[in-house]
Amino acid sequence: MKNNLLARFAIIIGSIALCVLILRVYPVRLGIDLAGGTSLLYELDLSQVSEGVRENPSETAERVITRLKERVDPNSQKNLIWRVVGGRRIQVQMPLASNEVREARKRLEEANTALRNASLRQSQIQNAISKTGAERESAIAALVPAGDDRVKLIKDLAVANDELRAVEAEVKKFSDPTNLPAALIERKLKAQTAYDAAQLAVIRSNVDTSKLSALLEAMANPKNTAARDDLKTFVDRYPAQKKLIEEVVVAQQALEKLGGGFDDPAELQRLLRGSGVLDFRITVSPSELNNSQLEAAMQSLQTFGPRQVVEQNKRWFEIAPNGRDNFGFGGYIIGSWAGKPYVLLYDDPARALTHDGTRQNWRLTQAAREYDPQNAQTLVTFRFDAVGASYFGELTRNNVSRHMAILLDDQALTAPTIQTPITGGRGQITLGKAGEAGGRTVKQINDEAEAIAKILNAGALDAALQPEPISVVQISPEMGKDNIDRGMWSCIYAVAAVCVFMLVYYTITGVFANIAVLINGLLVVAVMAYMQGTFTLPGIAGLVLTLGMAVDANVLINERIREELHKGASLFMAVKQGYDKVFWTIFDANLTTSLTSIVLIFFGSEEVKGFGITLLIGLIVHMFTALFVTRTLMLASIKWGIIRQIDDGSVGEYLREIFSFTWLRQGKWPFMRVITVSNIDWIGKRYYFWTASLLITVAGLVVFLARGEDKYDIEFRGGTQVTFALRQDAQLSLDDVRNKIAAIARTPGLNEQERTALKDLEGARVYQVGKPEENKFEMQTTVADAPGLLIKNKMLDLLAAQFGDVLDVKPTVTFKNAGADRRNIDPLLQNGTLVPVVKSTLDQIFEARGVSGLPARDVTDYVNGVATLLEDINPPQTKAQLESRIRTARLSPEMKTLYRNFTVLPITAVVRATTGPAAGSAALATEPAAEDDKRPLTKAVVLSSDPAITYENNIGVWTDKIAGSEWTIVTTAMESASKFENVTSFDAVVAERAKTSAVLAIFLSLIAIVIYVWVRFGGLRYGVGAILSLLHDASVAVAATVLSGWMYEAVFGGKQNFLLLADFKINLTMVAAYLTIIGYSVNDTIVIFDRVRELRGRSTGPLTKQIVNDAINQCFGRTIWTTFTVLITVIILYIWGGEGIRGFAFAMIVGTITGVYSTLAIASPMLLSVKEKVTDRPKSDVFKRMDEAPVTP
Repeated sequence: MKNNLLARFAIIIGSIALCVLILRVYPVRLGIDLAGGTSLLYELDLSQVSEGVRENPSETAERVITRLKERVDPNSQKNLIWRVVGGRRIQVQMPLASNEVREARKRLEEANTALRNASLRQSQIQNAISKTGAERESAIAALVPAGDDRVKLIKDLAVANDELRAVEAEVKKFSDPTNLPAALIERKLKAQTAYDAAQLAVIRSNVDTSKLSALLEAMANPKNTAARDDLKTFVDRYPAQKKLIEEVVVAQQALEKLGGGFDDPAELQRLLRGSGVLDFRITVSPSELNNSQLEAAMQSLQTFGPRQVVEQNKRWFEIAPNGRDNFGFGGYIIGSWAGKPYVLLYDDPARALTHDGTRQNWRLTQAAREYDPQNAQTLVTFRFDAVGASYFGELTRNNVSRHMAILLDDQALTAPTIQTPITGGRGQITLGKAGEAGGRTVKQINDEAEAIAKILNAGALDAALQPEPISVVQISPEMGKDNIDRGMWSCIYAVAAVCVFMLVYYTITGVFANIAVLINGLLVVAVMAYMQGTFTLPGIAGLVLTLGMAVDANVLINERIREELHKGASLFMAVKQGYDKVFWTIFDANLTTSLTSIVLIFFGSEEVKGFGITLLIGLIVHMFTALFVTRTLMLASIKWGIIRQIDDGSVGEYLREIFSFTWLRQGKWPFMRVITVSNIDWIGKRYYFWTASLLITVAGLVVFLARGEDKYDIEFRGGTQVTFALRQDAQLSLDDVRNKIAAIARTPGLNEQERTALKDLEGARVYQVGKPEENKFEMQTTVADAPGLLIKNKMLDLLAAQFGDVLDVKPTVTFKNAGADRRNIDPLLQNGTLVPVVKSTLDQIFEARGVSGLPARDVTDYVNGVATLLEDINPPQTKAQLESRIRTARLSPEMKTLYRNFTVLPITAVVRATTGPAAGSAALATEPAAEDDKRPLTKAVVLSSDPAITYENNIGVWTDKIAGSEWTIVTTAMESASKFENVTSFDAVVAERAKTSAVLAIFLSLIAIVIYVWVRFGGLRYGVGAILSLLHDASVAVAATVLSGWMYEAVFGGKQNFLLLADFKINLTMVAAYLTIIGYSVNDTIVIFDRVRELRGRSTGPLTKQIVNDAINQCFGRTIWTTFTVLITVIILYIWGGEGIRGFAFAMIVGTITGVYSTLAIASPMLLSVKEKVTDRPKSDVFKRMDEAPVTP
């Protein structure tokens, strides 16, 4: 036994140590409803889909969500919350990062900032080389330290600059600059060439941070060994900045080790951008470019990356990881950037079939994996609609014998040769033969073909997400941080209360049970952390349930030990028999509850899957702690003499033994006995119980139906979400905001229909978002438009009126030329509204277009970009307001240029005198001081540039891609107006589906439990008894939830009350509560069923009234105490848990009470009321062996 105990303790201690190690390595993640997080709102791009898809945006959005979930979070462990809102929008909520991830990300941002700050700006360079002599030397030394390789580059540029300026001075001596001496012309050309080369060398000495980021991203793939070599080459290229680059690399790797992943909204956004959009482009053949053109194309990729347009109509496109083997042959121009291969393709309508909006909408209709027996090759075939077939036929007819790249989400998969025109609307992707193309096996090729076909089909059916979210909002916990904090602490208090009860009632064995409960909690949390799972409010419910079940199991064990001692067994045999006889009861109870968890995991909605996972892990761990850990501690205590005797006494006897310290001196430990074995005739009273239950259930059904849709919360009903900001000087607390919103329904002048519809605002969820100093709030309400009543806009108007002048309103901003045609910007280029930045100062670039009077502000850093002049801005805006508008516009789905640097230069500041005779008058400041950035402007210039697209290299591309898009961004930003930062409607159709999914989960759980109980106990009567009991418990809990709203209004007038009742609505958290009730209620039922089976033994006679009564009475005490422990927990949660968890706790209180009632008064008596054709149905051999097997866990 000694060795056995040592091995047992080694397992227990090893498990604890492993948990501690896991929790040190893997941080615990809290869901968005517990720790806050990020809300991303995306809009579907429906411009390139068929009419049928466009007419059903909600269904399209659902399909997009399904596919994105498979790609981003297939196991639902990141706890991303997905919703379709407003038909064509998708909302994704993700939890905040852990503190460790935030710190790691902060270090990475600091390292990147230091690296960017070390870059040389053109204004700094020009300022230094424009000086002479010692001043120049000092200026250069101030830019870069001595010994830096860039010192020589800057000095070479200074020499070239001196020569160019000298030549320009010579040119000015001639009155006719078109009639210069040939020698001077040649000298000028050489000087300009030398200057351009020297300037490019200095610019290229700056670290290409975008390429560094791409290299680090490529290195995240351990198979990409080339990326590591490329990074080493990259670092060696910048010896002066080597230390700064290495700091970025170290910080990035530290973040990756912590699993930064989806904790960073940017990472999630990158994964969400693609949506299976299929394009076709003709490849650029090496024979089409001469050596200089080919070298220029390669140089463009290395210098500016893949965004740079090559010769107006060619672009670099990344080759997809699963398509790189398809480009291993000749006929392509392949380059490498940031460790990834790129192929040069045409970017003009004549040699491409894309979804860029230049053609009539076309689509792919079908894709499939097929096999070509003639060539022994696996193919992916695809078909087009009529429009696509026509375009595809034209493309292939004009490019026979050329390679045509097939791209998915702008990544090239393959580039087959067009053998003949394809006019039937059918195409194919050839993946090669086994043993070729990198040595892939047949299975690998077939799997790849299946994957491509699946992606193509997805792209054919669904619309793409816009590349950037409409809004990115950092939100606080759903029910408010204060409520969540109270909820978490109340969980701790509840567990503590249960532990105190176990210690008092069972003394030493209660201590063992408490140790097991704590280990159980540690194991569950550690396993969740290791799986990178996220704890949500439903997940906490699952954790509390498993801890409660762990206590319940130990109550059953201790009560069984007490019973065996009454029968005269020795202490050791009582412990052995107690564990052996209870093992299968606990196993059955856990298994039936596990069925609920499995159903939730596979069939439940996203929000309740976390509950199912937590519950399932807890049940598995619970078998270890309740049966192995406590038994080990019990056996060790008996062996070491800590426990020599267990006495069973009344409360008085218990207290005498406790305070006489016999447990300390003699090892005699008392069990308290409050409830003795009863002798109630449960079966004789069953008809009274059933009548009462039937009346309660029917009444509950009436209440449920009578309340209508009002009983559902926003997840199951649809509704409206509003985000709004209050002015910084608004002194309103969160409670003040909630009270103002609740008072809207009492606004004078509303008709009865409007008042009824707006009454839901009294129960609206209101919480703060963003940083506290931003003074932003978000409201969720079930108020929404309905047939015959358009109430949403009315609600928004009343909401705006309720907050009056404290609401931070963003009005429409008008300015000169605001109504110009966005598709034709030539007049704007001519009148000086849009100006290329070709000079170093603001006044110079505008004077060239006839606009004078602007200050000589330095704009060197935006050379080759565009300047947008905003005049007569009304109402005047501060620089910060203009920048905020433009930044928001860049994040909108219509804007494609999202990463372009920009700045706003104040030109005319409205400065109002506050004292003296000029009070109230306005003066104009053409060169504002630094403090004027905070004052409203009527005139400003927006500067932006993109190093990949420059004015001097290609005016046509610059006009379209830079000037045109910037004008669209600026005008869109100024036109944007709203009283609220974000208003979205939760789609009622999707809400209905969520409701159906929740009902299905409950139904499947019930069916699974009943089938198991039926088979396990060998009789239909057991299954019928279980399902009637569970249906009763669920029905009463749901009815109580619905009734709470009426009581809240009728009894307490809709005000806070001593019972803490509120208008609890049925939502996803309530569904978790109902499932918890089902899982818990069946446990007590199984305990009595198991006792019926034990009392009946091997008898072949019929089941009798005495057997059932004895089973109920013998288990009555343990049934009450197992219920009591859970009831303590949920009452504490209800009182101190706050609003965020109060609805869940309310349902659990009702369900716990009805659960014990239904077990005693419905399920057990029902065993005598269900007649079976075979009175004694024999069990299967499996279950016979289970019941008869000795158990020594």
